[in-house]
Amino acid sequence: RTADPCTNIVTPVMTYMGVILLFCRRYVPHFAVGDLLFMMVPYSAVFLGVATTIMIIWFKLGIPFGF
Repeated sequence: RTADPCTNIVTPVMTYMGVILLFCRRYVPHFAVGDLLFMMVPYSAVFLGVATTIMIIWFKLGIPFGF
């Protein structure tokens, strides 16, 4: 489930999408959902890269996943 939290930020069903849009529209009146998703894609990609790297390091070190 490494990719799940990485893609939550770029889906229109994100819980805080409406709140974020309201704050953005305060400063840019024509701001739309597509603009927000387009701005969040780089963050999502970096988050996915970091999460995957951490997972690979975890596997290479042989750390157990639970008890």
